[in-house]
Amino acid sequence: MKSKNRILYFLITMLVGIVLSCKDELPREDMENLPPDERVSIESDKEALYRYQTNKDMILYSLIQYDGIEQVYFLDATEKDMERLGITIEAYQDVQLRVEQLNQVKIEHQ
Repeated sequence: MKSKNRILYFLITMLVGIVLSCKDELPREDMENLPPDERVSIESDKEALYRYQTNKDMILYSLIQYDGIEQVYFLDATEKDMERLGITIEAYQDVQLRVEQLNQVKIEHQ
């Protein structure tokens, strides 16, 4: 009976030690002490993905499509879609203008 208690106590102690030793934080205060040329950007993949997904310019430009049959560029979204995405009508109109410019220049799609 005592050996079972000891094993159980040992396993619980190991589990608590493992759980408490895990940190999900990066040591940002250490970066403050480094010279500027030695600083490294500590940005997790999740932060970079979030910034990419919430960058409205990236969203707009990713919606510019090319129709290979008609050989024209077009914006694959409506004003209503922009409202749902939280993108202003002015930004939408700016990208529409850029699409028109692409079509006027006749840039060959590769």
